[in-house]
Amino acid sequence: MASLVVMGPPARGARYVLPVARGLVIGRSGFCDIVLNKRSLSREHARVFELNGQYFIVDMGSVNGTSVNGRPVREPTLLKDGDRVNLHDVPLTFCALDNGKPGSSGEMAASNGQLDNSGGELANTKISSLNSHTVDGTSDGRLKKQLNSLLVIAHRLGSHLSVDEILPKVLDALFQAFPQATNGEILLLDGCGALIPRASKHGRDGDSALLTAVPINLPLTQKAIEACRGLIEHHGDIDGRSALEDRFSSMMCIPIVGSGRNVLGVIVLETDEPAGRFVDEDLQLVEGVAVMTAQAIGYSRAHDLILENERHRQQLEMARDIQIRMLPSARPAVAGYAFGDYYRAARTVGGDWYTYRSTSNGCVVIAVADAAGKGLPAALKIVDFASELRHCLESTASLKKAMSRLNQFVCELDEGFITFCVAVLDPREHRLSIANAGHPAPLRRRADGVVEAQGAERSGLPFGVDPLEEYHPFSLMLSPGDEIVLYTDGVNEAMNRKNELFGTARLCDVLAAPARELETRVRAIIDHVEQFCGGRSSSDDTCIVALSRLLT
Repeated sequence: MASLVVMGPPARGARYVLPVARGLVIGRSGFCDIVLNKRSLSREHARVFELNGQYFIVDMGSVNGTSVNGRPVREPTLLKDGDRVNLHDVPLTFCALDNGKPGSSGEMAASNGQLDNSGGELANTKISSLNSHTVDGTSDGRLKKQLNSLLVIAHRLGSHLSVDEILPKVLDALFQAFPQATNGEILLLDGCGALIPRASKHGRDGDSALLTAVPINLPLTQKAIEACRGLIEHHGDIDGRSALEDRFSSMMCIPIVGSGRNVLGVIVLETDEPAGRFVDEDLQLVEGVAVMTAQAIGYSRAHDLILENERHRQQLEMARDIQIRMLPSARPAVAGYAFGDYYRAARTVGGDWYTYRSTSNGCVVIAVADAAGKGLPAALKIVDFASELRHCLESTASLKKAMSRLNQFVCELDEGFITFCVAVLDPREHRLSIANAGHPAPLRRRADGVVEAQGAERSGLPFGVDPLEEYHPFSLMLSPGDEIVLYTDGVNEAMNRKNELFGTARLCDVLAAPARELETRVRAIIDHVEQFCGGRSSSDDTCIVALSRLLT
């Protein structure tokens, strides 16, 4: 014989044998063949009938609808063995043969498909009472069940680190602990203080998830958050008998409280079974779950922060590799001249940059740039700037026009300014042409040890300040033994523990001292700066580029 097995409240586990010769009506009216006393069902909700050995179901114009395997029933629908039937939020399973399929525990069968009304209500009350208030008929059994639920939830919380994985499993475990629950949500507070649903469960099975969604009682959640404790509220017809009253609901709302009594969110459970309404003992269980959930959220967020920091570190390492590849791999080989350089970022990546480039007419370009800011944002600006510089050097007729074009490019970026100094060496005539955009003036050391700043009065504004700014290059002739040093402010603005600056005067004193080679000169500058700082970490990037005309 075919049968229908009720898989959820109000008659979980009841099995109804279907007649062969006639159909039967299911609803909450006492005149129905199968009475399911639940307010969400219509008085005459659906009809099941047999035709040529097959069973069909048809919706009888119910308010909340009928579905088979999640598909709404709008015309007679054939039932197959194992089909899931939903009378709104009451799930049933169709069994083609009465062979002990799911639902045999607590089984109730009605001869000829009918169930005595009083007996049905009594059985439903017993089932609800069993599910919501006792285990093994004793308070000790109830406590044992609650402890077991806590252990299950603790195990699930400990096996995941993602909030999006943790919270649905908490709800699943709570629905196991409270079989009468029909709706549940876990909501977390966002940065603006709004409650955002992060996990929800509506109905006892997936097929009815959309049909049984009920808006969360926001006033209750606000009360629970403000009181920082769990609350229970009951609404509607407690006896479940009046069709004129609002439907009954019992709701628990428990805040999820983190360290420092900081509320992270709330857990909300709702039932529409009067016999299964929530009590204080239920509240205590969920409050324990909320404590574990808060700890799990804290661990999850800490884990996410670690992962984010690791991703950021990897990105910085990649950026550092890119930046290192942007620096010259070799110094120019020019007869009669020597070159030296040094680069160090204050962080993993920096905004300082230098380059050497040879031109088609035999000249050598030496350039130093310093983007405002530090770290990755400054480094990204330099990447764009370096590409534009290469293009300008290849396509612009004069140094003055190249400076104007670079300035307009940085202004269009609108991402802060860049100081820049470029020197173009003509080794045949020993002429050095220099243009400066707000950068520290290059220093010239003559063979006799005299050190002078070059062209400070001809420096223009940094790139990116004024698109109409004009830049005026100047030239000087290099004598044998002359040295030119270009540097960024990480050198002269290096600071010791007394907050004193290294300064340009000290830099000139280091340059005035004799040095056998240019490499030794650059190394001496770095050593003096580090000694002056006394172990204090540099707060800015450091870059030095030097050239000298060798003595003949």
